[in-house]
Amino acid sequence: MKFTVDYLCKIIYIFFCFTVDSTKLACEFNTGLIVQCVRVSNNPQTHHQALLLSSLAAQLFPSHVLHNIMAIFTFMGTSVLRQDDAYSFQVIAKTLESVIPTLIEASMKTAVEPVVTTVIHVFADALPEVPEHRRIPVFDKLLSTLDPEIYLWLAPTLILSNMATQGPRLGRGLLKEDEKDRIVPDIEFSLHVCHLYAPRVQLNACIRMVEYLHTLPAEKTKRR
Repeated sequence: MKFTVDYLCKIIYIFFCFTVDSTKLACEFNTGLIVQCVRVSNNPQTHHQALLLSSLAAQLFPSHVLHNIMAIFTFMGTSVLRQDDAYSFQVIAKTLESVIPTLIEASMKTAVEPVVTTVIHVFADALPEVPEHRRIPVFDKLLSTLDPEIYLWLAPTLILSNMATQGPRLGRGLLKEDEKDRIVPDIEFSLHVCHLYAPRVQLNACIRMVEYLHTLPAEKTKRR
């Protein structure tokens, strides 16, 4: 059964890529079927092809992909982000480049930031499972595609929010020279992400983070 599903995915992807008149497919195309397909397959190649197919569909049929866009990112966070090979990173990059502009354009009529927050949250949640040497490139690609001048502040905010509620998620921490103070890897990673961009962008991110902190309650609400 697994082999049959994987083989059919490959055939569908090849057919879709070489279809000349894609407008005839618009009425029949169903992104949900792609999501269902990858859920029943454990083959990384099938996962890659499904994301590439979604990337192509985002360019041809943006409205179709939009309805399942969060399922696509959630799937990415639980599968492809964990793969430690160059091709997986290329697939992630291609998916971000194709799907995120569609997502932002479609969200302009309502509210963009909550949607972008959800996307970054997927990557922040999956961070411990991402191979360590690919974490910075993945977040750089994500934020560069989104626009770091606007959304950089969300990355450290969500990463540190997870740390505050779940504890350090990227390791025990590194000892400084005085062997007293610890640099929590979650904080260190957040700083490295911010340092990828110009000082002006970092400053704007700090301002947005401070503004967000001012909206939080001074004390934790007690549950009854």
